[in-house]
Amino acid sequence: MSALETVRPVTLKMVAKAAKVSTAAVSYVMRGRAREMSIGAACEKRIRTAARRLGYLGNYHAQSLALKSSRSIGMAVAASSLSFLHSPFFSSLVSGCEQQIRMKGYGLHMIGSPQIDEILPLAYDNLMARRVDGLIVFPFLHLSIPKQLMKPGLPVVFVEGQLKGNVATIGLDPAPGIDASMRHLYDLGHRTVTWIGMRGEHTPIMGERIIRFRTMALELGIKLEEVLLTGLTGQEDVSMREMLGAIYRVLSKEAHISLQSTAIICENDSFGLAMLKVLTDRGMRVPEDISLIGFDDIYALMTLPAMTTISHRLIDIGRGAVNMILDIVEGRAGKKAAHIQVPSELIIRDSTGPVRSVEL
Repeated sequence: MSALETVRPVTLKMVAKAAKVSTAAVSYVMRGRAREMSIGAACEKRIRTAARRLGYLGNYHAQSLALKSSRSIGMAVAASSLSFLHSPFFSSLVSGCEQQIRMKGYGLHMIGSPQIDEILPLAYDNLMARRVDGLIVFPFLHLSIPKQLMKPGLPVVFVEGQLKGNVATIGLDPAPGIDASMRHLYDLGHRTVTWIGMRGEHTPIMGERIIRFRTMALELGIKLEEVLLTGLTGQEDVSMREMLGAIYRVLSKEAHISLQSTAIICENDSFGLAMLKVLTDRGMRVPEDISLIGFDDIYALMTLPAMTTISHRLIDIGRGAVNMILDIVEGRAGKKAAHIQVPSELIIRDSTGPVRSVEL
C-alpha cells in the first residue's frame, strides 16, 4: 500500500459537519452552484473556510465529469517546458498566464515534446480528449500550424503571431512605445539615431517595428541609421559572447555608431546589455556621451545604468491570453474571433539623457 493510500481523504460529510450544514450544500458550493441553489454568501464562506481548514480537495475526475471541464488550460511550448522557461521572454509570458489562470480557479498544463513537429498535434489531441479546456499557442515557435487548430470557434488563442483568419489572437502593438521613444530622444536633442538589430525585416514582427521607427524618424526629422548584425542564429538563446562578437564586427566597419549617432535603439534588451559593455570598453559613458534604449523590459532594470526601454508588457499579454481563452470556454466570446493588441510602453530610466555638446 502506498503512502498516499494510507492518508484518509477529507469527505463532503466531514466538511458539512465542520460547517454545520447539509452535505448537499457543501456539494453545491464545491461545484460552483451556490447562487443557483440560493445558498447565501455567509453560508458559502463558512463552507469554503471549513473546506480549506480540513484540506478538502474533492474528487478531481468526478468533478471534471460532472462539470464537463478539466479546469485546466494547456500551453504548447517549444521542445521541453524546462528549456522554454529558461528564456526570460517566455517565462514572463508564462508568469502572466499562470497568475491569471490560478486566480480564475484553473490549472496550467504544459504540453511539449522532444520533436518540435509533434507538439501542436499533441496539444490538439489533449484538447479533443478534454484533458485541457483550451490552448495557448505561440505560433512563431513552430514550423507550421495544423489546420485543425485553425478551425473557427475552437478554444485556442495564438500569442504574438502574425496569423490571419477567424482565430483568436493577442500580441503587442509596438507603435505607442516606438513613437514615444523617438519623441523622447527628439526632446532630448538627438537628431541622429542608430537602430541595431539582428533580423531587420526578415521576420514580420521585426519588419513592422523598423518600419514604424522609419516613419517616426521621417516625421520628426531624425536621421535613422540601421545596422544589421550578422553571424547570429536568430534563436532566442543567442549567447552574450555571440552578440558581442557580432557588434564588434559591425563596429570595425561602421564607425558612424560612435562618431555620428548620439543615441542607439536596440532590437531587444539583450542587445542593449551587450551594447552597454561595448560602449564602456570604448570609453563612452551612457548617457553622458551616448543614449541607449532597449526593447522588451526583460533585463533593463538590472543594467547599470538602468536602461530606458520599450516594455513588451509580457505579463499583461499572458493575462490577456487567459481571459480570451476563458471567454471562449465559458461561453462569453462572440461569433467573431477577438484580436487584441496590447500597447507597448516607453519606460524611461537612466540610460537616456540630453544630447552631448559638440565642441567647436
